[in-house]
Amino acid sequence: GIVRTRQGAPAPKRFKRMCMSPSAQLKKGEPGPLTVPWGFAAQLEARPPPGCGWFSVADMLRRTAYSLGLFYYSLATQPLTFSRFALQYNRLWFGGAAGTAMTLLLPATPALLAAVAWGKRLRDYLLPQPGDDWKMAGPGRIWFLPPPSTLASIVYDALTPLADYVAAFVLFGDDPDGVEHTWYDAICKKEYWCGLLDAADARRPLQLGAWDGAALHDVSRGVESGGCDLVCKISDSYLGIGDRVFKRGVDFVTRGEVEDELRADPLYAGKPAVLCEIVSPSASLEVSSDGYGPVHSLDILTLRTGEGAKVLSLVLWTDCTTWSSHSAAAGQPRCRISPRLPASPRISPH
Repeated sequence: GIVRTRQGAPAPKRFKRMCMSPSAQLKKGEPGPLTVPWGFAAQLEARPPPGCGWFSVADMLRRTAYSLGLFYYSLATQPLTFSRFALQYNRLWFGGAAGTAMTLLLPATPALLAAVAWGKRLRDYLLPQPGDDWKMAGPGRIWFLPPPSTLASIVYDALTPLADYVAAFVLFGDDPDGVEHTWYDAICKKEYWCGLLDAADARRPLQLGAWDGAALHDVSRGVESGGCDLVCKISDSYLGIGDRVFKRGVDFVTRGEVEDELRADPLYAGKPAVLCEIVSPSASLEVSSDGYGPVHSLDILTLRTGEGAKVLSLVLWTDCTTWSSHSAAAGQPRCRISPRLPASPRISPH
């Protein structure tokens, strides 16, 4: 399979080892026991518009058409639920008065979202804001990179808020907690996910410390134990924003030294955080292009079905420039669940 960067340039080296499963007897495109047939198989058959490439104007228009279709399908088939969702979402993102007015004009929402996005684009062009754009300056910038051409990026500006809008409704309907989490992770913080993993007796990096916003507390064996470096992650942050790595024997020896560093960091003032042993990949893995290390991650989306949980999509993020896969420059959205399933020639857009 061919791996491409977000901008579409082919990577110089192919992946030599893929993730495998026991489903070795499957034919190309045949859904396996681990995958959702109508979801995973559809990804295998995905192709760019005829005569055009991924992230071209035609591709962006097609993606926008899909989102528009889902928007009006939801409005037609679940008008009350969709309206309740829209009122909550609009008031949260655009303010009480403006959000209520947008909801009264619900059928025109795609056009309004596009107008807001294009207005921001025009403002940034005419009145550039000082300082870096956090989306581009952060470690997770690959999620926000627009298509390479100006025209395609203009269409992309209209697509992104609409896709977020309809995806949120598909995920959780008009559930208030779900809507709130499109703005802020009030529940689904690091401790929440760690708790779920622990309750399922799952294997995860050992937590050795907890920062309460003002002081550092030992967890389990404690910060000073073991021989691994530590990674500190703010509980309610995302995309690696605010992450800090403490190298054992270099940045710290005692717990007090880590505590002093966190107290001096304004990002951590009043912000709880978790400190865990850092997990590093085996140097023998060949999952990246030439010039990159073995850092990678698997992004697995599952769906609960009548036959149990199945894989809907699987993305291998790689070609990382730092210790974290948030710095990935390439991805493979259909990493093979079976040795006979082909790899993908692209990465998914935001």
